[in-house]
Amino acid sequence: MPPLGDYRGNGEPGMKLTTEGGDPSELPGFSVYNNDRRFIDLYNTGNGVAYWTAEVSNAWITLAEMSGAISHEQRIWVNIDWDKAPKGANLEGSITFHWKSTATESGTPYTVKVSVFNPPAPSPETVKGFVESNGYVSIEAEHFSRKSDMAHASWNILEGLGRTGDSVTILPTNIPSHASIDDIVAESPSMEYDIHTFTTGEITIDFNCIPSLPINADYSLRLAMAINDDTPVIVHRKVYRNVMDNLMKLRGSLTLQTKGSHTLKIWMVDPGLTIDKIIIDTGGVKDSYLGPPESVYHNRE
Repeated sequence: MPPLGDYRGNGEPGMKLTTEGGDPSELPGFSVYNNDRRFIDLYNTGNGVAYWTAEVSNAWITLAEMSGAISHEQRIWVNIDWDKAPKGANLEGSITFHWKSTATESGTPYTVKVSVFNPPAPSPETVKGFVESNGYVSIEAEHFSRKSDMAHASWNILEGLGRTGDSVTILPTNIPSHASIDDIVAESPSMEYDIHTFTTGEITIDFNCIPSLPINADYSLRLAMAINDDTPVIVHRKVYRNVMDNLMKLRGSLTLQTKGSHTLKIWMVDPGLTIDKIIIDTGGVKDSYLGPPESVYHNRE
C-alpha cells in the first residue's frame, strides 16, 4: 500500500462545522426515551491552528468539551442532562461556537439548534417496547417481543446475516403459502413487536430484506401485518432489489387510531423471505443507506 496522509487545507486557518445528520444549523432531536447523544464536527479550513469556545443556551445541554484548538478536526459530543431538563414536548435550545486564529481575531460564530422531547408523561420507566422518536420507530427484526410458531414452520434468527444485525426467516422453506386472511391468522407463524407512539394517523412501514427471488413460480415474496387486533394487510414486494445497496424492500401502510402502546404483528405469507430491519415512519425518516439506528426497547419482560 502507498503511504497515506491527512489532507491539510491551504491558506490561513479557519473553522467550520457540520453536524450529525448533515444540517449545520441543527442537530437531530433528543428524546428522553432514547437517551440520545449527538455529535458536532469542527474542522480547520486552512493551515495552522483555530481556537474555539462554546456556549450553551441552557444548563441542561452538555458538551464533552467547551473549548479547544484544532489543526485538523475535532468531534464534540452533545448530551442532555435529563435531571435538569424541564418537562415539555418541544423544548428548544442552542449551542454557539466562537473561534479565532493567529490570522483572525474573531471569526464568524456558528449557532446550532437543539430540540428536545421530554413530555411529562409517560415516564421511561412505565412505557413498554420500542418508543417512537424523531418521527420513526426502528427495529432489528430479530428483536421481536414474542413469536408464535406453528407445527409445520417457525420464524428463525439467522445470525450474522444482515446489514445492521441478524435477520429472521421462515424454516423450513418447503411449505405452502397462505394467501387468504383467514388462513394467515389461523395457520401462519407470526412475530409481535411492542411499540409506543406519540402520533396518530397513517404510517408507512418498510421491511428491509435480504435480496432474494421467490422459491419458484408458484410463490411470491409477501408478508402480512397489522396493528393490535386489526385485520391483517398483505404486503407485496413493490420496491425491487437494489444490488448495489444489497437490499430489497417491502413497503406497506397502516393506521394508528390512538397514541400510546401498540403491537405490530407480522405473519408469513410466503416462505423464502428474510427480514433484516423494520422501519415505522411516522413522518420523520430521512434517506440513509442503513436506515435509522434501532430505537430503544423499554421494560422487556
